[in-house]
Amino acid sequence: MEARLAVLVGGAVLFVYLASAGGRIVASDEHTMFLLTQSLVEHHTVAVPEGNGEVGPDGRLYPKAGLGQALAAVPFYVAGKLAAPFFPERLRPFVVRAVTSLVNPVAGALLAAVFLLLLLELGLAGREAVMLTAVLALGTPIWVYAKLFLGETLLALGLTLELYGVVRLRRAGGAGASALAALGAGFAVLVKYAILPAALALFVPALPEIRRARPWIAAMVVLAVFALLGGFYNVARTGDVLGTGYGRQATPAAFTTPLYVGVYGLLLSSGKGLLWFAPIVLLVPAGLAAWRRSDRWSAWAVTAAAVLTVLLYASFEHWAGDGSWGPRYLVPLVPALVAAVGVCLADRASGDRRPWWAGAVLLGALGVAVQIGGVAIYFGSQMREAGDYPYTRAISDPRFMSESHWNPNFSPIVGHWRMLARNLDEHVHGHVPRVSLSGEGAASRLGVPDAQAEQLTHGFDLWPAYAVYAGLPAPFVLAVWGGLWLLALVYASWAWRWASAMELRPRRAPSATPQEPHDEAPADARPSWSMTEPR
Repeated sequence: MEARLAVLVGGAVLFVYLASAGGRIVASDEHTMFLLTQSLVEHHTVAVPEGNGEVGPDGRLYPKAGLGQALAAVPFYVAGKLAAPFFPERLRPFVVRAVTSLVNPVAGALLAAVFLLLLLELGLAGREAVMLTAVLALGTPIWVYAKLFLGETLLALGLTLELYGVVRLRRAGGAGASALAALGAGFAVLVKYAILPAALALFVPALPEIRRARPWIAAMVVLAVFALLGGFYNVARTGDVLGTGYGRQATPAAFTTPLYVGVYGLLLSSGKGLLWFAPIVLLVPAGLAAWRRSDRWSAWAVTAAAVLTVLLYASFEHWAGDGSWGPRYLVPLVPALVAAVGVCLADRASGDRRPWWAGAVLLGALGVAVQIGGVAIYFGSQMREAGDYPYTRAISDPRFMSESHWNPNFSPIVGHWRMLARNLDEHVHGHVPRVSLSGEGAASRLGVPDAQAEQLTHGFDLWPAYAVYAGLPAPFVLAVWGGLWLLALVYASWAWRWASAMELRPRRAPSATPQEPHDEAPADARPSWSMTEPR
C-alpha cells in the first residue's frame, strides 16, 4: 500500500513537471551535458567538441562534471532520436533536445515517490506525507530544477534515496535497505564528485548495520559498480583514476570567497538565499531538534551534510552557481531538510501540532508563489533583461552580479514576477514572440539568433509556448498541455483518496546509538499500515 501511494504521488508530480517543462537546453552547463550524452550514444566517447571542460592528455576536451547525469539521460536521448522523424525537419534537432531534457521531470517524480516513502518511514500519516511531498515538489526550487538539464534534481534524488535506505536500515535492517542507501550515495557521487562529503555524512548512521555480512556485501557490491564507472571515466578524460576533471577548480586557488560572504549569500541573500527560495526551511531547526529526540544519529547526519555543503561552497569563487535559479548548490540537500520538518510535524508527543502544520502550509504556499515565477520565466531571460547577461564582469570579480545577489530590488524572485505579469499582459493583447527555428540554428548553444533570444524574454518558459512561437497549431498544443494537467489532477485525487484510507499504527524508534546494531528487526520497528475502504 505504501508503494501504491508512492506511485500515485509520483505520477501526479510527473504530469505537473511534464506540463511545466521548458523543453530547451541552452545554459552552458546544460549544453555541455547534452554534448556528453550525445557523444556517449553517437561516438561512444566521453570527449565533447565544446563546452565547460578541461583538455585531457590526448588534447581533446572533456567535461568537468561527472558521468551520472549523461548516463541517466541516454535513454531519453535515444527516445528523442526515435521521435524526431515524426516532426518537420527544421524542428528535429530541437525535439531531440526537448526529449533529452525530460530526464529531470522523471527524476523529480521519482524523487517525490521516494520522499513520500521516507516521510511514511519517519512516522507521518498518509495525507500528511502527501501534503509535505507537495510542498517539496512545488514549494521549493526542486520544481524549477526539474525543468533544467542540470544535475541538481538527480543529486537530490540520489541523496534522498540514500537517506531513505539509511532510515530503513536503522529501523528494520536488511540487505535491501543497505543496497538502497549505497545506490543513492553512489549515484549522487557519480553525478557530481563534490557531493561526496554530504553523501558520506548521510551514510554514517548506517555503518553499524552494514558490519553484518549481508548488508555489508550488498552495500559494497553496489558501491563497487559506481566506483568502477567513475574510475573508467576519470582515466578516459584525465589519465588518472582519481582525476576529478575539474582542473583549477579542484584546487585551493578556486576557494577565494570570504566564508562569511558565501554563508550569508547561500542562506540569506535576497538573490540566492535558501530561506527566500524555499521558505519551508524556516522550520528546519525545530525539525532537527525533534529528529534528535527520536533518532539523534540520523538528525546529526543530516545536519552535518547540510553544514559541510554550505561550508564547501561558501568559499568557492562561484558560490552563487550563476547562472541558475536560487542557491543551486544547496538544492540537493533540500529534501533532507524538508524531511526534518516532517519529523517535527509527525511528533505526536509534542502536543498540539496544528500550529506547526499551519506554519508549514503557509510557508509551502509562499514557496509555490516563488517557484511560479521561476517556472514561467527562464532565469536566463531574467538575467538578460536585468543586464546581468552577457556578463560584463569576470565571474571571479567580487562585484560580479552584485546587485542581483544583494539588492532586494533586483532579486530574481521580484524580477521573474515582474516579467511574468508583463508578458501575460502582452500575450492577452496579442503580442506573442515568434521564432523561426532551423536545424542549422540548433547546432549552436542558444539554438536561435540573439535577436530572437531577446524576443523570448517576452515569452514563457513552457514547451507549449515555445511550440506556438515556432508556428505549431495552438489548439492542438494547448489540448495536449491541458491533458497533462488533467492527468496530474486525476493522479493527485487518487493519491489523496488512497492516503485517506491509510491508518498509522505505533512504531518503535531506532536504536539510540550507532554502536549497537540489532540482529533481528522487531516486528514494530517500522510504521505499520492498515487500510479502510476508500470513499
